[in-house]
Parts: sequence; structure tokens; C-alpha cells
Amino acid sequence: KEIQPHIIEYSPENREKIFAEINASPLKEGNNIVGCIAILRNITQHKLLEESLRESEEKYRNLVEYMLEGIAVARDVPIRLVYANTTLANMVGYTVEELLSFSPENLMKLIHPDDRGLFFQRYEARLRGEEVPSRYEFRAIRKDGSVIWAKISSSQIIYKGKPAIQASFIDITEQKKSEKELQLMKFSIEHSEDSVFWIDSSANIIYVNNTACRSLGYSRDELLSMKIYDIDLNYTEEKWKEKWENLKKNRTITVESLHRTRNGKIFPVEVLFNYLKVDDKEYNFAFVRDITERKKSEEELRASEQLYRSLFEDIADPILIFDQETYRFLDCNKSAIKRYGYTREEFLNMAPHNLHPSEELKIVEKNIDDQETILPHRYTHITKYGEKFPVEIHTQEIMYKGKKAWISIIRDITERIKAEEEKRKLQEQLFYAQKMESIGRLAGGIAHDFNNILTSVMGYAELLKMEFPDTTTSEGKAVDVILRGTERAANLTKQLLGFARGGKYNPVPININDVIRDVVSMSEKIFEKNIDVNYEFEQKVKTIEADRTQMEQVLTNLIINAKDAMPLGGTLTFRTENIYIDKEYSNKYPEFKTGNYVKISVSDTGIGMTEEVKKHIFEPFFTTKGLAKGTGLGLATVYGIIKNHNGYINVYSEAGKGTTFNIYLPASTKIAVRKEKNEKIFRGSGTILLIDDEEDVRNVAVKQLESLGYKVITASDGIKAIDIYARNRNNIDLILLDMIMPGMSGIKTYLNLKKINPDVKVLIISGFSQNGRATELLEKGATGFIQKPFNLYRLSEIIYKTLKE
Repeated sequence: KEIQPHIIEYSPENREKIFAEINASPLKEGNNIVGCIAILRNITQHKLLEESLRESEEKYRNLVEYMLEGIAVARDVPIRLVYANTTLANMVGYTVEELLSFSPENLMKLIHPDDRGLFFQRYEARLRGEEVPSRYEFRAIRKDGSVIWAKISSSQIIYKGKPAIQASFIDITEQKKSEKELQLMKFSIEHSEDSVFWIDSSANIIYVNNTACRSLGYSRDELLSMKIYDIDLNYTEEKWKEKWENLKKNRTITVESLHRTRNGKIFPVEVLFNYLKVDDKEYNFAFVRDITERKKSEEELRASEQLYRSLFEDIADPILIFDQETYRFLDCNKSAIKRYGYTREEFLNMAPHNLHPSEELKIVEKNIDDQETILPHRYTHITKYGEKFPVEIHTQEIMYKGKKAWISIIRDITERIKAEEEKRKLQEQLFYAQKMESIGRLAGGIAHDFNNILTSVMGYAELLKMEFPDTTTSEGKAVDVILRGTERAANLTKQLLGFARGGKYNPVPININDVIRDVVSMSEKIFEKNIDVNYEFEQKVKTIEADRTQMEQVLTNLIINAKDAMPLGGTLTFRTENIYIDKEYSNKYPEFKTGNYVKISVSDTGIGMTEEVKKHIFEPFFTTKGLAKGTGLGLATVYGIIKNHNGYINVYSEAGKGTTFNIYLPASTKIAVRKEKNEKIFRGSGTILLIDDEEDVRNVAVKQLESLGYKVITASDGIKAIDIYARNRNNIDLILLDMIMPGMSGIKTYLNLKKINPDVKVLIISGFSQNGRATELLEKGATGFIQKPFNLYRLSEIIYKTLKE
């Protein structure tokens, strides 16, 4: 603890007695006292002054005036200064006269506001004779406004018969400053992240901070009893002597070393040794930094550099690094050497422009200088052997061996460009399919409405034919003209429905080889003598399920197209083969489903087609033959029919090199049936319920059915039909049901009829061909399907056979 100030006497030999005041405070490190700080003040003159005062006030004044301490005498409350020596006046920057003339308020202002209360409290208490500290420190304010620290020593005296306070003042401002600096320095050292050692020339550790204790695991006392080579593995007693001499010469040395902790752990350190000489004594003031993490980082960096080099060398893409100033290559990887054919030495004598064709150089230079060079760019590169190939280059600014450089990662995009082209073609195909689908819906709607109109026209024409069978009469001739016109119109709507994928009229298992032979035989009259026909058939070709008439229509249209493409003659080849489309092919061409197919190829050696023509050949009303020579529906019909049979069609053609149409149709395991032709009218009896929303269709159908011997009941919508059938089910033998009606649809009408009589016989009639909805009803039990406009022969046969079953 702090020792209270006290006075000692000392009598040197042959000298007068000396009085001194001593102040002592402990010097601590942590909780340990390692020494003390003592301030010894010579107060001999002060003591002599006191003695002189008792002897003579005049003698007292003379002594006090020349003391090094400031002296003052004050009395009364409020305070009044009755004496001040010159030293005190100089201390606060005033003259003695100014101090003695100060009012109590001005005297109070000489004391710092934070210390003022305590200062005057103690003054008044001591003046009253109370026991209060006689020595303490306080702050005073000089005349110029600056603040000084002072130490006061006071006592009560009798001055001119009254109690007064006599005080001496010492300016301790510099002492306070030194103490503060010492405290700051000590705090900084103790709280430094680095270990701090003071070492003498004999390698003794004479001071350590907390960090040193913590990092080594020793207490402070333990370390202060050790030598530096007890913890530093780089030193022995002899080596320390060498180090000391070297340190004396260089004053400051930085080294890396290894320290050992109390538990034997060894860790790397960086040590900054500083040589100091104080009062002829030599010291080493050392800062020690634990560099475990730095070493770990350096090792990780080395490993990272090795990994980078490994990646740099082994990556599949070529990598080139070039200088930003000279544009010369600084480095290259193995892939670059392999792809371009240059050696590493050759690359180091080259620049990026050596890899580009001349027409790209300006673009390359602009992109390198551009701020956005991080973005990928596409170029053409040339190998050592002259091969050109497309590349995509990612370039980024880096530091390479202390230089600003560019690193370019180069990817050969030959395959990507091929894939992009494939994707573009697939997108075009998808767009084309969507466009054809939209046009198909429009064409289908038109064909449906035309078929409803033609049903009444053709029906009445056939009825008139029965009344006027003689074609030599004017009436008979007129009827024939009407029938031929309606047949042509019906064929046109069939083509529209074929394009619109409006369904299969009568799908049956067929042998496509037989169909091709039959169509070619029927088409011989359209062939020129200079056109040869070849057959390359798969002898055991699989069966397909298709509408034979539609397949004949497909082949006829392709034959006509081929004939027109060979005005100077040529060869027409028909080829069939069984194929299997696997998953790999389906993934490449998504429009194809996996499975067994029959491939039909029709090839000619004609004039071929341009790419622009190929884009439009399957569009309805597109033709290259001129308005008077073609409808533009032939290939559109082919496209629609094949798609409706769940098949695929594509074309290969080049201008001047002929054309090949490839058709793929799903194979079937069913046995093929032969084509039958019938033009007989079948008559019968019974009652038929006809359901159709078109009045003209109902009227003509009634007359046709009655001409065949049947009784007919009609209904204009599904609701009326259900009501009629519910009341007359036992009298109705057959129902003809239109698929497309407003209000209740044909499907709903059929399902309600089935509820009334599960065994009801229903023939579906529609302006569309047999599509998905008609097929659904057939699967649910509908008896058959009749396409509008009605052919009297076909109508009579289906009704007759249905009623006989």
C-alpha cells in the first residue's frame, strides 16, 4: 500500500543536517509488487524557514522568498491571501502584488473547477483545526488559461494572532506527464498482441508482458527466472553470445524462430530484437509474434498454388496468360499446346493476334481494351497447321508474378455451334408444327361446314338422279353436272380434312406394298414415257393400321408432285423398310416416339427444291405451279393425313438434285385386309331416329332414308332426341347422331341415350372425319361412323348391315 509522506533527517559527514520528505508507492505487475517508486524532496530550507519564523518573521520572509517551492499564507473565510512568495507567483503567472490583491472569488478561480470544492473544503476544515489530509495533488489555472498540476503541503499556524494556513506548492506538471506516459506505455505493452521481452546480455529474461505468459503457459515469475534459450530453440548459450554481438553491431534484427511452451508444444515465431544501452547497461528489447496462422496460410497458399498449377495444366480448355503492356504470352497450359500445336517456347514468343485471322484483329484489340473484357467473346482461332475453329474466350485481368496481365480461358465451341444449329432447326420445326396446327383447325372448321352444306346438295342430287336416270335428257344431264360438282367439292373437303388431321375415315390393317402397287397401277396414265418406276420393297414389311383411301390419296399426291418435278423425265423410286426408333434417336428428334415403324420413301430425280420452298411445302394453298395448275392442298393433305395416323413425314431435297419424302407410320401386328369395292344399294325396313341441328341435312337425309325403305323420326338437338327416344324406344331400331351440335353435344346425347337403353344402336355422323371424339364414342359402344356428305351406296350398306346384326 501507499506509504504516507514523512520527513527524515540526515547528517552527512562534515555537512549540516538535511531534512527530506519522502513519498513512496508500490510498483506492481498484476497482483505482484516488484518494486516501488520513491520521490525524495529536500525540505531543509522549508524546515529552516519554519524555525526562522519562530525566531523572526523578517528572517522567515527572506528565506521563503528564495525557496524553490511556492509559499503562501491564507486566513479567514472566505479566503484571503496574506502572503505569497515570488516562486508561487511565477508558478501561476501572476505577480505577487496581483495575488495579494485578489478577492476571494478571484482566488477560487485559480483552482480548477473539478478540484475547487475539495480544495476549499479542506482549507476551511484545517483552518478550524480539524484533521484533514495536509498533502494532496490538485490542478491550478494559470493566468494564460493553461492548467498545471501542483502538490500542496499545508499546516495551521497563528498569523498575527489569528489562525491561518501556511502552504507550500510544488509544480508537478512534468512529473504527471511522465507518469501518464509511463502508464500508457505500460498499458500498451501489457495489452499488446505480441509478446514483449526485456533480456540482458547474459540471456536473462528480466521483463515479460501478459501475452508472453499466456502464449508460453508460464507465470511471470517463472519466466523471470529463465534464460531466453530455455524457450527459444534457435539459441544456446554460445549462440546467444554470437547473436548479442551481431545485435550490438546492427542494433535491430528480425528473425524467424521456434518457441517451446510449458507443455512442450513448439510453434513458429517472428522476433524483432532491439539493442538498447541505458546507464552503461545493455538490454535487448524484443517483440515476439506468433506466426502459426501465417505459416499455415503460407502453406495453404503453396498448396493452393500447386493446385492452381495442376488445374491450370490439366484443365481441358486451353488457357493463355499475356502481358497487358507487351501483349506477349507469359504462360500457357498443356491443353493450349495440344490444341494449337505450338511448344511452350513458341507461345512465349507470340501474342494473341498470332492466333486470329487478320479480319478479326481490330475486334480483338477493341475487346481486350474494353472495360467489359470479363464477358465472353466469340472468335475464330488458327492452329499452327492452319486449322480454323470457332472459340469462346473468357478474359479476366489478373496479377501474374507482380505484373498486370490478362488470363484467357479458351473453349472450342465447334460442337456447341452444331448443337445450337440443331436446336434452331428443332425450334423451327416446332414453330412450323404449331403454325400447321393452327391452319389445320381453320381448314377443319371450313371443311366441316362445307360437308354439312354438301350433304343436302348431294343428297337431293342423288334423289333427283333416281327420278331422272336418263343422262340424255336435259334433266338427267343437269343432275349429272350437280353430282360431279358435289363430288369434286366433297373431294376438296376431304383434302382439307386430311390436312386438318380430322381423323381416319376407316382405319384397317393394310400392307403398304400392295397399296403402292395399286396406286402406281391406277396412276400410270399420268406418267410420261420417260419416267421409270423402281420398287425397293421390304419383302416382309410390317402391317400398318390406316385408312386405305387416305393412304392412296397420300401416294397419289406424292406421285403427281414427283411427275411435275421431272418434266424431262427421270426415275421415281418407292422404298419400304421396317425400322425401330430407339430412345437415343427419340431424344435427338423429340417429335419421334420410340417403337416399330414402317418407313416409306418416295424419291424422284427431278429439279429439287430450294430451302425457302422446303419451309412452306406443307402449308395449304402454297404452290410453285401457278394458280391455274394446282390448288396447293396436295402436300398439305399428305402432311395432315400422316400426322393424323400418328406418323411423321420429312423431306430431303436440293435444287437440281431431286427430292425424297420419308414417311414413318407405326407398325401393327394385325393381318392386312384386301380392298373391297361396292356400288350396290341396300334397302331395308325399320324406324330410324335422325338427330342433326342442320335443317337442310335433316330434310335430305329423311328423303334418302325413306327412299331406302325406312321410316324416319327427326330431332334438331340432343334434348329433344332424348325425350323422343324415351317415349318411343321400343319402336326405334337405329339412331343416326350428329357429333357437332349446339347445346348438348353428340357425346353427351349418346351417353344419355345409353342410360335409357344400354343396347341402343347408334351410327355417328359428322362433317369431320373419324377423329378423337368419334373414336371415343365407338369405344363406348357406338355401332359405326358415317362421313358427311353421305354417299348413298355407303350409307345404305352401313345401315343395312347394322340393322341385320
